[in-house]
Amino acid sequence: MTKLIPTIRKKLKTMTKTQQAISRFITECPDKVVKMSISQLAEACGAKSEATIVRYYRQLGLSSYNDLKVSLAAELAENSYYRTYEDITGQDSLDTLKQKIFNGAIRTLDANLSLLDTSRLETALDLLHNAGRVFFLGFAISAALADMASFKFSKLLPNCRSMCDPHVTATVLAHPLPGDVVFAISHSGESKDLIIPVEKVKPIVKVIALTVSEDSPLAKIADVVITNVSDEMTYRTDAAMTRIVQMAIVETLYIGMCIRMGQPALDALQTAYKATSYLKY
Repeated sequence: MTKLIPTIRKKLKTMTKTQQAISRFITECPDKVVKMSISQLAEACGAKSEATIVRYYRQLGLSSYNDLKVSLAAELAENSYYRTYEDITGQDSLDTLKQKIFNGAIRTLDANLSLLDTSRLETALDLLHNAGRVFFLGFAISAALADMASFKFSKLLPNCRSMCDPHVTATVLAHPLPGDVVFAISHSGESKDLIIPVEKVKPIVKVIALTVSEDSPLAKIADVVITNVSDEMTYRTDAAMTRIVQMAIVETLYIGMCIRMGQPALDALQTAYKATSYLKY
C-alpha cells in the first residue's frame, strides 16, 4: 500500500499555497493531526474552512477525514513515518552530520521505493531495448549520472552516449533518427538548455524523463516520466538525496536490461570485462 507521507511530499509542488501549508503541518506533526478534529486542523494550518481540508484529502485519494487520520496513525504505529532527514545546521559535528546524511539516504530510498511506478520502468526498458541510438542527457550536477548511465548501458547496447554540454546536445539532436531515445535527467525538470533541444526532436525521438516533478516542463514532453521525491533542508542536500535515488533507479533499469537480454547480456559484459582487463594489475 502506498504510504501517505511520501505521497504528500510527491504532490507538494503541484499544490496551492494553502494545500502546501496543510501538507507541511501534516508531515511535520502527524502525531498531533491524529488527535485533531477537522476544524482544529483547518485552524492550525490557516485554512479558511473545513471544506478546504475536505478538498485536500480528496486530492490525495482519501474518502474521509477519518481515513486521513487512520492512515497517519498506521504509519506512526509501524514506524514508517519520519522526516526523510533532519535539517543540517552549522553547529552539527561531523559525527552528527554523518548520521543525518546516511539516515536520510536510507529513508529517502525507502520513501521512493513505495512510490516508484514499476509499469513506467517497464515502459522505459521497452524503449531502451528497442532503441537504435540512446542519448543520456544531464547538465551540471546531473552530468555525472548521465555519464554513469551511458557507461553502464554501453556494455549492453551498441549505440549509447552521454551528452553533458548544451551546445553538443543541440548539435547532435539536430539530426534525429527514427528509433532514437533520449534519457533526460534533471532534478527540477526546468532546465531550458536541456528541454528546448529535446522538445524539437519530438515526435521522431522517444523521451524518458528522470525528474522530481510530473508537472515540470521536461515531464510534459516526455513519453515516460520516472519521478522521485525529496525533501528540502536548510543546507541544500535535497539534490544530493535525489542523486542517490536516481542512481538506484538507473541501476534498476540496467540490471533489468541485463535480465531481459539474458545470455547475450552476459556475453556482452564478459567482453567488456576482457576489454579493460589489461588496465588492472
